[in-house]
Amino acid sequence: MVKMQGLMIVRRHLLRSLAVTGLVTLALLPLARPLFTRFMQPLWQHLPTNSQLIAVDVFSGFWVPVELSMLLALFITLPWWLLECWWWIAPGLYRSERRLLKGILCAGMLLFVVGVSFAYLFVLPLMIHFLVVMAPTKLSLMPDVVIYLAFSVRLLVCFGVLFELPLVMVSLVYLQWIERERLKRWRRYVLVGAFIIGMLVAPDPLSQCLIALPLYALYELGLCLTLKTNY
Repeated sequence: MVKMQGLMIVRRHLLRSLAVTGLVTLALLPLARPLFTRFMQPLWQHLPTNSQLIAVDVFSGFWVPVELSMLLALFITLPWWLLECWWWIAPGLYRSERRLLKGILCAGMLLFVVGVSFAYLFVLPLMIHFLVVMAPTKLSLMPDVVIYLAFSVRLLVCFGVLFELPLVMVSLVYLQWIERERLKRWRRYVLVGAFIIGMLVAPDPLSQCLIALPLYALYELGLCLTLKTNY
């Protein structure tokens, strides 16, 4: 009986979250074409003049703007999803645990949004520019809209998750799963890894630094935050 009540509570929170996301999606559907145009801007501004964006599937021209509106609605309503999780979990926590979890949720949401914004404004245009420059001169680029949407969304989500690094570090030290001194010893490897990511994404040294240094700064931020947690 208790298990059934718990499942009903989860179902109620899930349905409310889906309903809010659905309403935001409906509100964005009339703006699907302008949103699609804006989202594709990093690709269009770097494509050669003789290239164009294509849709292989006959339904792609209709479905891709709709899918983009749904993904954007999910991104916009992410705070509501976290709020529903909070309302579900908070009653079973102590006051100190509620305070800690509230900080984790707020920091995690903020870092995810910053990571997605950083990827869209800097990483995605640099990567597209690199791919276009490295293409053979006699090759006509005609990217498929479905493939580009999947690629760009994966990239944005990956950087959103990557920007959670400081929060992960603080959590690991707080739970005593890892020592802060070990994280300090890993600095050199993290710096090398950040520049490897920069070299894989960006074509020139300046752009590589613009990607690698913020990633490494996240690690240093995590170390600064773990200084208080460690004691």
